[in-house]
Amino acid sequence: MDSQLAKDKVVCVVRTPLQLFNAIEACQRFHQNDLKYLVLVAGSSVDLNMMQSMLQPDQDWALVHTVIFQGWRKHFYGWQLNYWLHTLNPVKSVYIGMITHVPLHIVNVLQPAHIWILDDGNESLMIARQIHAWQQQKTTLQNRWQDQLLDLQLNPQRLLKANFFSTFDIQASDNILVNNDYRCFKAKVHLLPIRPDILVIGSNLVGTYLKDESTLFLRLQQLLQHLPPEVPHWYAPHRYEPTSLIQQIQKLGYQIYQTPSILEYSQLQQGWRFSASYSIRSTAIETLYKIYEIPGFLYQLPASDFINLSKWEECLYIWQQYPHTINLCDGKK
Repeated sequence: MDSQLAKDKVVCVVRTPLQLFNAIEACQRFHQNDLKYLVLVAGSSVDLNMMQSMLQPDQDWALVHTVIFQGWRKHFYGWQLNYWLHTLNPVKSVYIGMITHVPLHIVNVLQPAHIWILDDGNESLMIARQIHAWQQQKTTLQNRWQDQLLDLQLNPQRLLKANFFSTFDIQASDNILVNNDYRCFKAKVHLLPIRPDILVIGSNLVGTYLKDESTLFLRLQQLLQHLPPEVPHWYAPHRYEPTSLIQQIQKLGYQIYQTPSILEYSQLQQGWRFSASYSIRSTAIETLYKIYEIPGFLYQLPASDFINLSKWEECLYIWQQYPHTINLCDGKK
């Protein structure tokens, strides 16, 4: 038998750079000898460009397939994908970072022996809660007639037995949890030198969590008082933060840290690592510690900074779970 045909097949479906980063780790840790197929779901050109910049020959993808998930194409990916997907069967494992739309459809078409949920920051915890809620229903989830019309298979029933490849301590009693300790990637970066530079990690919070830009500027200015003096202070904007906001942050005294890929990957590219990281709620501070041993701190804000109480309570829960925090709630506004 042909050696290629004898190999097991693995499919990774990712929509964000962090999902791709974790898919690469999973494939290098568990699937060195398998045929690996990558599906990039392009929800935005920003994400797609970052993901494409992360692709390297040593990842050994048998094929990289891009699905445009924008505008009218959001509804017709079933017709685009189904013939190709049927040519892949049988598939041993599918890795996904979301449990809706393209990833869910691919899982249902391929019906792999194993389904694995990849981390995508705090979104992973919400996915785990959603799967647990479905499990508690004790009823069969139904197909929708709209999906049948578009040749989509979006019934989440198959996800009830999905497993997790995660850095988080996900409470999933009915599902397998395998710890992602980034051992494959860490082998490449453990000798990187440490510089005294401090990294403040941005999140796309204005208007979705925080009331306005002036609130963010005030808290970032207060944060400077807590940071070690006389060392470079860098601000890493979220990829969706607008240029006008970034320019204002630079005026506060931060250098702007913009790279073509995610923070977990960029320090390998630059050849050195930061001495500490800070953020309001980004899980990158945790992954940077696990990968590069960079100490991370969350800074807490008062409820009055937020658009509503529930958004503040969501962040409060994150702050309470994390051991190293700075309280900016006493600052005057």
